[in-house]
Amino acid sequence: MLPGLRHALRRGFNVNKTSNLAEKHAKTSLKAIDNEHSLLKRALAARKIEREKLGVQEAFQRQLSDWLSLWSLEGDDDTSQRRQGLAEKKVYERDVNEQGEAAGTGRRKEASAHIIIKEGDGLNLLIRREGEKSYRLMSSYFDRFQLNHAIGPLKIVQKVGQFDIRATVDGGGLMGQAGAVALGLARALQAWEPSYRPMLKQAGLLSRDARVVERKKPGQKKARKKFQWVKR
Repeated sequence: MLPGLRHALRRGFNVNKTSNLAEKHAKTSLKAIDNEHSLLKRALAARKIEREKLGVQEAFQRQLSDWLSLWSLEGDDDTSQRRQGLAEKKVYERDVNEQGEAAGTGRRKEASAHIIIKEGDGLNLLIRREGEKSYRLMSSYFDRFQLNHAIGPLKIVQKVGQFDIRATVDGGGLMGQAGAVALGLARALQAWEPSYRPMLKQAGLLSRDARVVERKKPGQKKARKKFQWVKR
């Protein structure tokens, strides 16, 4: 016999009565749970019927219109006009100066580059560092990989050999400068002919690469590398 049951018999409790009360309490709890479950089922069924009547697409549009109406009531007229202006698609216009030149600025890591393009035979791909007086050919400044990366936008728009380039670079290393030249050249081509934008954007050449070297941490050898652990 269980210790609890033996103790109850010694005290003179009616075991049958106790079990009946527990069973009655359990039935009451189950009944409450069933009631809540039935109410939830009824609510879901009513919502399903409403959605079937309206149609899923119409119900979604109705809910979306309610959200938009609430959102539009949050601000004043100036805010709504500003939102409407942001929603409108930006129109890019041709930006060429009197000398027939288009310009663009690009950055990558610590390097920056200012690019000027002009129609030509494509033989004058010139570059210089900030502060230098004379230009030199990009083929003598960059290696083959860096040069292909720098003039990549010309290959995307299939205009290799049709533009002369003058680039002024500052800061960073050669690979960072090549990336800066590529971004500046893509922006200059967009300024020259806005119809080039979809091709350049799809190739990812109009996006500024924000990756930079991670800083060194105190108590560590480099940004992530730790010192060698020595027990003693």
